[in-house]
Amino acid sequence: MFPKPIDHRILRHPARLLGLLCLATVSGCSTLGSGLVQADLPPDAPAVDTILADLAANDTQMATFSATGTFSLKAPELKSIEQFRQSSVLFQRPDALNVVGRRYAKAVFELTCAHPAFLIGFPTEREFLYRPEGATLRNQELAISPADLAREMFFPEVWTEMPPERVRMLSYDAATQRAQLAVYEKFRSRTPQRLLDVEGGTHWVIVRNERLDASGNTLAVTERTDYREEQGVRYAAAITTHFPQQDAFMTFTMKRITLNEPVKAAEFDVHAKAAALERSGWAPINPNETGYEQ
Repeated sequence: MFPKPIDHRILRHPARLLGLLCLATVSGCSTLGSGLVQADLPPDAPAVDTILADLAANDTQMATFSATGTFSLKAPELKSIEQFRQSSVLFQRPDALNVVGRRYAKAVFELTCAHPAFLIGFPTEREFLYRPEGATLRNQELAISPADLAREMFFPEVWTEMPPERVRMLSYDAATQRAQLAVYEKFRSRTPQRLLDVEGGTHWVIVRNERLDASGNTLAVTERTDYREEQGVRYAAAITTHFPQQDAFMTFTMKRITLNEPVKAAEFDVHAKAAALERSGWAPINPNETGYEQ
C-alpha cells in the first residue's frame, strides 16, 4: 500500500507542517500585556532559583534524545487530522534536529536542521527545500528559524544561563505543587517572553509553556504530559502545541525513547544530505512558494 500524499499546501509551508515547533503569529491573539497579575504567594512557596537550578540540572544530563511515535497535525487547510505513525525524532543539544514523518512505514517528509542550515525533503514528491544559511518565517512579528523551533520543543531556555532576576513567580499552589513563572527577556522588561507552569516539589518539570511576543500576544501554547524518568533524566513522552484562534494543533506521542546514545555526525550534515538529494535528481522547491526567507 502506498502512502496517501499530504496536502501540498502543507508540504510547501513548513510552518504548518512543523506546527509542533512553530511559533507562528496568529490573528485574534489573546493579549496579556500589562494586565499580568501576581497572586499573593504562600510562605512555603519555593524559591525561583531553586526551581531554575533543578530544571538546569535535568537539562544538562540530556545530550541526545531519540524516539519513535505518532505525529498528528490539525490545521484549517486540512479536512481531517493528519497522522504520521512510526515517525521518528532525533535531537542533539543545543539545536540539531531530525524529524521523519511516515505513513504506512514510508517516509513522506524529513526535516534536518543544524544551526543555521536546514533541509526539508519530501520523498513522495522527490522535492526538497534547502537553506544553507538559515532562514526565518516571513511576515512574522517574531523572527523564528528552524533551529529556534528545535530549541523550543526540547530546551526553551538555557536554564544554566538564566539569572533568577529575569524570572518572577506569579502563583503557587501547595496542594498540587504547581507554580506559574513569568520569564522576561530583560530584567526590567514590561512584558514576559513566556509563561511557564511547572510541577514538582523535590524535582520540577515544565507542563505548560506559553510563548508570547513583545506585545504580550500568545504565539503558541505547548503542553508536556506523560513524564518519565530514565538515567535520572525527566522527559515528557507526549508534547502538544496549540495555535490560538487558528483551530490548529500538533501532537507527538513518543515511544521507544532513548537518551544519550552516540549520534553519527552524518545525521545532522545538512549540506551533505542536500547534495545527495540533488545528485539523485530531486527538485528544489522555489523559495517564493514557502513561508521562509533568508
